[in-house]
Amino acid sequence: MGRVTEIDLEKLPEGFRLQRLVFQAARKAFAELNHGFTGTDEYLAAQLVRVVEAFLTSRHLDIPSLFHSDPLRRRILIALNIDLVVQHVLRHITEQNAEYLTPVFDEENPIGATGRMRTWYTSKPNFPATKSHISHVVGDSAWEGHAANVFEKSADVLAYAKNDHYSLTSPPSD
Repeated sequence: MGRVTEIDLEKLPEGFRLQRLVFQAARKAFAELNHGFTGTDEYLAAQLVRVVEAFLTSRHLDIPSLFHSDPLRRRILIALNIDLVVQHVLRHITEQNAEYLTPVFDEENPIGATGRMRTWYTSKPNFPATKSHISHVVGDSAWEGHAANVFEKSADVLAYAKNDHYSLTSPPSD
């Protein structure tokens, strides 16, 4: 004990960032749940990160001491008890399957536009479009690729866009 010196808490923040603790707890919870989860691993991981982050930043995590009044000390205490956090979160998680999807609307941008979409990468065949506000045509079928090619070359077509996922169908011909 004669060699013990003081610990400078200000040098510790990088190892005890809240986001790091969230990912560490989500990783431990993922290891417990992924063997019995029927969905995709990516979906489970994303959900666990959201649940753990919500719990750690909520008022439901009660640390009954003055020690946690400093944010860094609170994160250190969480890190030392990360297994208890994971056990608590796992006790309250159940898998649920929905028969329908509920849309979640962006209240800040209720009217969307393709110009504000994030970049989308694909391995499907595509080519640049000049008559569409969408930069590239991605042909999900030979027919779509052919149709877009015809639209691009036709003097009668001024503009076009692919309406993806609208389930538009043509009636069967007799």
